[in-house]
Amino acid sequence: MKVSSSGALVLDLAKEYRISPDGLDYTFVLKDEAVFQDGTPVTADDVVFTIKEAQDPNLKSPRRAKLEGVTAEKVNDKTVDIKLKTPILHFLKTQQWESCLRIFGKR
Repeated sequence: MKVSSSGALVLDLAKEYRISPDGLDYTFVLKDEAVFQDGTPVTADDVVFTIKEAQDPNLKSPRRAKLEGVTAEKVNDKTVDIKLKTPILHFLKTQQWESCLRIFGKR
């Protein structure tokens, strides 16, 4: 997700997402054309890796606090399931990947 010039949240790496009725489960389906600068496809493994790395206290990521209580699981190569322990008001807005967290390749 990123913020458009008009201030609206818009899809960036994902082509779609779903939020469970209880607000605890977010499922993102990555765009087929989502690639890194070298042309390598962005996969669910990369998203899960990035979130786990940002949560590692040894890395001292400034994004760690925004990801507390969040788990990320690969559903398939292009689908990631993000689960929250408790609902977070405006979760999507606080997790704008453009300004919050860059995705890194799991290589």
